[in-house]
Formats: sequence, structure tokens, C-alpha cells
Amino acid sequence: MSRQLKKKSASERIKKKTTLESRNKAVATSKISSDAKNVSGVVKPLPTKLEKNAALAQTGEQSRLQKVIEFFKEVKLELSKVIWPPKNQITKTTLVVILFVLIVSIFLGLFDLGLSTLVQVILT
Repeated sequence: MSRQLKKKSASERIKKKTTLESRNKAVATSKISSDAKNVSGVVKPLPTKLEKNAALAQTGEQSRLQKVIEFFKEVKLELSKVIWPPKNQITKTTLVVILFVLIVSIFLGLFDLGLSTLVQVILT
């Protein structure tokens, strides 16, 4: 089966293109300025965590916290698409599972009891 691709509108393509261009310009500018400082022989201190986060925000990259928040937003969106079964169907299937577990546990218990008595009879 083939998967059909959704065509993007012209405005979406332009918006994506402009954001990519602005991101590339910001990255190129920051690289040039940092290279110029290194060439001039000026030693700059290491950036703090706050400065790194600010730099990431300027370049358009997301921090870990933002990625986690985005992940949970997407999870919530996907769970809203799930078709949940009705309450009476859940109740019936739960009772069937509990009954099945009880039957299997009784069977295994009796089988274990029988084998353990057989072993005791053989050993004594």
C-alpha cells in the first residue's frame, strides 16, 4: 500500500523557508563572530548554562525541557485520537481475564500439589 503525502500550501513552504534561512544566518553570524574573537587572541570565558540556553533559544534549537514538554503535548494529542471502548465492554473483558487467571491458578495449584505428593511418595 502506498502512503499519500499531504501537499503543503505555498504559505507554509514560504514560512518554513524563511525560518530556515533566518536560523542559518544566525548560526553563521555566531560562528563568524566567535572565530574572529579567537583569531584576535582574546580569551573569552566559558559560557554559563544560562548563556547557553539563551544562545540555543536565539538559534531556534530547543532545550531538553522544551523537548520534554513538546513530547507530552504530542502524547496528549495522540491519546485524544484513540477510540476508547465503552465502559460495559471494559467491565466484561476484565471479568473474563480475572476468571481465566483464577481457573489457571487453580489448575496449576492442583497440578503442583499432585506432583509434590507423587515425589514424596517416591522418596519415602
